[in-house]
Amino acid sequence: EININVFEGTIPDTICSLINLKRFIIDSNVFTGSLPSAFGSMAALVTFSSLSNIEMNGTIPDSITQLTNLETLQIGYNKMSGPIPSDMGGMVSLKEFLLFRMNLNGTVPTALFDL
Repeated sequence: EININVFEGTIPDTICSLINLKRFIIDSNVFTGSLPSAFGSMAALVTFSSLSNIEMNGTIPDSITQLTNLETLQIGYNKMSGPIPSDMGGMVSLKEFLLFRMNLNGTVPTALFDL
């Protein structure tokens, strides 16, 4: 956890090489840019939270749907936009799902309602 600091800059792509990381909590920092496109390679990840990183932008990467062990996904209070990845229904371990105060658009994937 590196929350409630003033870390800034982009989240480096190399973070995705931490394949045994279980919790990645970066709330309340000043990160910019988007989540790395290979974010889904962090196969052991159980919790991801990025709240109040108000300068983050881009879209939620489609690779996030590969995180089948993910139980908690919290993303909000930022400038991310675009659709919710349509394959999120395959995230069978997901128990807590919060996406709010962003610029998301499109439809909510119906597969989410089957989790």
